[in-house]
Amino acid sequence: MKSIIPYFAGLHPNEIYEGIIYHYTSPEGFKSILENNALRLTRYDCLNDYKDGKIVEDLFLECLKELYDERGIDQEYYNEYKKAELKHTAVVYYIDKAHLYVDSTPYVCCFSTDNDSLQMWQYYSKNDNYEGYNIGIQLQKIRDISEGLINTGKVNYDSRTIRNNIKRTISSYYSCDIENHKNGFDRYSTESLSQAMARYGCFCKDESFHGENEARIVVEIPNNPKIRALYLGKLNYGCKESYGVQYRISHGLMTPYFDLCFGDYPVIDSVMIGPMASFRDECAEKNMELIKEFTKEKLGRKIKVGKSTIPVRSY
Repeated sequence: MKSIIPYFAGLHPNEIYEGIIYHYTSPEGFKSILENNALRLTRYDCLNDYKDGKIVEDLFLECLKELYDERGIDQEYYNEYKKAELKHTAVVYYIDKAHLYVDSTPYVCCFSTDNDSLQMWQYYSKNDNYEGYNIGIQLQKIRDISEGLINTGKVNYDSRTIRNNIKRTISSYYSCDIENHKNGFDRYSTESLSQAMARYGCFCKDESFHGENEARIVVEIPNNPKIRALYLGKLNYGCKESYGVQYRISHGLMTPYFDLCFGDYPVIDSVMIGPMASFRDECAEKNMELIKEFTKEKLGRKIKVGKSTIPVRSY
């Protein structure tokens, strides 16, 4: 296969977040992440929110019509942009100075910007015992090692902001098209606009989820097996396992996923123990001691270990 250089096309209307993000998980999930130094990303249409990725798709034509009615775009471009299909084809490869749009599907790993959230502990607790962990991830470290292959940002829950971002993005592409056409370039940017909107859709959720304060890592995985192998080879840092999308049964649904590995990169910043019943006895301190030992053994370095300060009673 020829040398291929991938990059993400389109604008980034989602809000960039620079701080630590926290992945709430079950005890089994925590143990697996630390043992494999890997995060599991799930295909976007198999997440818990069945509307994931569809909010922008539902609003796009409505916002486009509003722009046209407001004379923000003219008839020619309105008719052209209506053809946009919000497909996840955001991976573009340069091959011998030419570019190739590669059909792809987004895979998502979800986090919170809140390091001690009762809502998140409740959502991920087991056996009604608030038993779980959150893992602090240095988002900038992920960006540093990803070579531009990973898209990150905060999730938007506000419908007005989402609509404004859609309209602003359409207007940006419209302005570029007008300028390009003046300079003799006759191609519309409909495909790129479609990709930008599809990507933004991965960072928009229904307002009922706003308490999660969610941030996300999103990776567009090529559907073509040959390109996917090369692509995942770049992403699975230090992993010896074969590259490729895998499947598991989750809540009765066949769910595609892949594990994003980080090898020796110091991506994991901290661990917090959930508000378990151990607040009543000496178990919490013992557990913190053992977690420190476990993380040092698996990561080869010390990381911060703490416990939730939420005073919930659990039996």
